[in-house]
Amino acid sequence: MNASSIVFGHSQQTKRVLLTAFVLAAFVVGTIFLDLLEANFHDTSFYLSESFLFSSFWLIFFPLLWIQWIIYHKTYTKSMRIIGLVLSPVIHLLIYPALVWIISRFLFEHTFPYWQTLQYELTTYSFVLLVMYAIPFILYPFIQKRQEDTPVAKEITPPTTSVEFVTSFLVTEGTKRKVIPISEIWYFSANTPYITIHQSAKSYLFHETLRSVAAKVNPDQFVRIHKSTIVNLTKVSFYQSRLNGDYDITLMDKTVLRLSRNYAANFKKKFRNTHPDTTK
Repeated sequence: MNASSIVFGHSQQTKRVLLTAFVLAAFVVGTIFLDLLEANFHDTSFYLSESFLFSSFWLIFFPLLWIQWIIYHKTYTKSMRIIGLVLSPVIHLLIYPALVWIISRFLFEHTFPYWQTLQYELTTYSFVLLVMYAIPFILYPFIQKRQEDTPVAKEITPPTTSVEFVTSFLVTEGTKRKVIPISEIWYFSANTPYITIHQSAKSYLFHETLRSVAAKVNPDQFVRIHKSTIVNLTKVSFYQSRLNGDYDITLMDKTVLRLSRNYAANFKKKFRNTHPDTTK
């Protein structure tokens, strides 16, 4: 039986993708509708295929906004993030007329020239490009901060008085079977399909998984800091930010482990509980 149950919410990333897709689809439909109204107002012909072709301008935002977010999310320097911001509308500006030319070249009787579409895009959508790429860029720090403070999974732990945790693990060392007290374990790391139990100077291969071990140890002492690592809080000396949402945890023997932003909030809370402020 697990010592804690994990309740997973809807992925924030999936929500953002679906919301972006919905908004861009709405822009496509709105553009086609406006083309229809304009054709009726001026008493001119309306061609749904051509209207949809030129409304593909909005569809290009989907992959480019996603790439812009990845660049922001994965790079550490402000200059690289600004480069990602500047490149997005420039790439969009160049791709759109090329897309119109390719589709019309093979699917329409009339081919729309690249430079004609580019000029149309510059005069009609320049401001839209700046706004559509600038607003998400401004919001990215708030999204990243929210990710850092919100764990992927919420651990619901029953009262510790009703749960018995293991006090040692039995491991193999050559031809010997050895007992390791739980207090002497510094951290567990994934070593698929097994795990590795780490002491300060030695490590042992253990024939279980991180999930099964997590169910046996006290969650107030052993905390998940990464999908592949569980650390003993009593062995942690300090932690420091990587300036990208992740952290480096330094143990008392100078071992450095990575703390993922998805587990940072839970780690910080339990680290404070394990190492409270003291006075003489």
